[in-house]
Amino acid sequence: AVLTAPTMREAVERVVRYNKLFTDAGALELDTSGELAWLYWNREGPLGLGFRLVDESVVASSTSHLRHSLGQAVNARAVSFRHAAPADVSPFRAFFGVAPVFGSAPPR
Repeated sequence: AVLTAPTMREAVERVVRYNKLFTDAGALELDTSGELAWLYWNREGPLGLGFRLVDESVVASSTSHLRHSLGQAVNARAVSFRHAAPADVSPFRAFFGVAPVFGSAPPR
């Protein structure tokens, strides 16, 4: 469904819609009310290691799938995680193109 989307917006909307088929651990949300589009991964619960890994994996894999499916650069303007920062954030910066903010709620 994503590969046949006519626009980037439609591709992201499809990712959000079909995400429910892949997991019930959390939910993707797309906010296009402002000048920028914001993609949120919402998951309630603890911030322990397993959950931190899930959160990071969902955000990174969503970014990776969009890049691959659209065949174009999809770079974040901002990335944030609720949990504390790891000792080395350089892999995050390299992948997302920005340094994520850790230990804070996403901008809304």
